[in-house]
Amino acid sequence: MFSLIKNNVIVKMMLILIIGGIFGIVALMAVFSIPTQKIEKHVCGSVPVLLKETNYHSVTPGIGGSQLDNYTEAIYMNEALVGGSKFKSALSGFRYDIPSENGAPVEKLAKVCSNQYERVLIPESSRFFNGYELIIKPLFWLMDYSNLRQAQLFIVFFLYLSLCYLMINKGLAIYIIPFTLSFLLLNPVTISLNMTFVFFYYCTIIPCIFLLVSNEWLLINKYRQIFFFQIIGMAAFYFNMNYFQLITFGIPLSFFYLLNGVPSNNRTLLIQIVTLFSAWFWGYAGMMIFKWIIYASFFDHDYFIKMYHHIMFRTSDSFNDVQISRIKAIITNMEQIESNKVWIVSEIIFIIYCSYKYIMNKSQFVHKVTTIKGEITLFIVLCIFPIARFFIYANHVYIHSWVTYRIMMISVFAFNVLCVKFCLKKL
Repeated sequence: MFSLIKNNVIVKMMLILIIGGIFGIVALMAVFSIPTQKIEKHVCGSVPVLLKETNYHSVTPGIGGSQLDNYTEAIYMNEALVGGSKFKSALSGFRYDIPSENGAPVEKLAKVCSNQYERVLIPESSRFFNGYELIIKPLFWLMDYSNLRQAQLFIVFFLYLSLCYLMINKGLAIYIIPFTLSFLLLNPVTISLNMTFVFFYYCTIIPCIFLLVSNEWLLINKYRQIFFFQIIGMAAFYFNMNYFQLITFGIPLSFFYLLNGVPSNNRTLLIQIVTLFSAWFWGYAGMMIFKWIIYASFFDHDYFIKMYHHIMFRTSDSFNDVQISRIKAIITNMEQIESNKVWIVSEIIFIIYCSYKYIMNKSQFVHKVTTIKGEITLFIVLCIFPIARFFIYANHVYIHSWVTYRIMMISVFAFNVLCVKFCLKKL
């Protein structure tokens, strides 16, 4: 802590946060300046797709992770229609509503686009920055929803292949299969089809690519690593990573240690993890508080009280007056994997292969637990993160288990890397 103060690191982190928050607001004000005629044409032309799929369409029924969140998708698209007051729109997440009509967001969007009803503006999600509109509004200005989905599918797999290519260049080719298995757990086709999901993927993979390209630059000064993880946390909040925010920390952290090695001293490792997580958390929570202060100052002086009640609701162990065991919330998320037979079979084959290689070659490889105790500690820590998220946010993860289970990508990747370290890779 003394070294952080001595080197003005805390001051620099504050400056990064303030500059990032101001830039985020200005950027959103800029996209809310885009004329909405073409956006409305493309959004409203896409409504039949959402109506056909309904609010919670399943791409492959019966398989965990194949369900789309068109409920939230319709809200994002509705917000893209809004112009007008740029500053207020940037902070409030306005969308159109039809007060005289009931219905879920997909049906409401269809009625808004029909121009047969009187529509009014209501604030939708002021607790977030809704930075996704920074990308969604320009894209809907250029194309309709079907083309946007195709573009997302291309970008998702392009980023995956780019990451694999860079891993080969950095001598990490042996970890491509462990990463691919964790990638499959996400159900990549589903996340490609939903803007609600795809932004967490971008906020996870792009930092990993940056690490692979610029790792040497980050190592010049250890404080650069702190700033790097802080910026990831800021992006996670800005783009509304409410379901998956921890993935944006856990996967880049794993790549950081793949590139630079894991300290063999557990105390050194834990201090490093706590430091980097604190930087990430400061970025996420700091961006949130910055947004709330600005919003409360200009629009709602009781805003912090409302957000306190919202947090208490999401961290509660009840839903619709029904008690939810926090353990049950954890189990419910884990159960989402059961129906993904392709991933289960692939993971089992991988474990069997690793076990076979270990048995056949154990005399040639260093395989004592003490040799990789740092990797084992890292694996345990990365397993704790998803479990802690499920435990603390019992209400939220129980309701949205079909989405939030993806946080286990962190543990799966860490476990698969450990298998490679322990069974395959010559140390």
